[in-house]
Amino acid sequence: AGFNVAHATHSIQWKRIEGIGKNGDGISSFPVTAAVALDSTSPCLQYHVITSSKDSLQISWYFSPTLNFLNAPEGLRFAVSVDDEAPQVMALNKDDNGPAWNNWVASNTIIKTSLHYIAKPGKHIIKYWLVDPGIVLQHIVGRFRPAAAPTYLAPPVTY
Repeated sequence: AGFNVAHATHSIQWKRIEGIGKNGDGISSFPVTAAVALDSTSPCLQYHVITSSKDSLQISWYFSPTLNFLNAPEGLRFAVSVDDEAPQVMALNKDDNGPAWNNWVASNTIIKTSLHYIAKPGKHIIKYWLVDPGIVLQHIVGRFRPAAAPTYLAPPVTY
């Protein structure tokens, strides 16, 4: 939940939820019933990062488990982007039945991965965009190399 800038609207705010994640706090949009059409004015969280590398960046997004309470075919959705790229809309819980749901609840986490290209080292802005409500973001992990084997806890937070 350690974002740098929170963009909200008059009707949608971002709120920290203490202790909800495996490694600490999480963050979600409120009210939890408000969805938005994704555009350049949509609510988003900005994370400022400095990289010493360039190339393909893999970002793992850690979320609290939630059911597809909208009963949408694609599940609940969120979007992500780096710098000025168009947001990638991603499905959080499309497969929320059977073994997938059991694993998510057992680990208290749904992990989704996005891929981006960083053209040069330096300062970059990672954005997490609201699309559907009721999603709790716990943690973000970015890597330039292939992901390490999954572990129960995410890597520690760096500031």
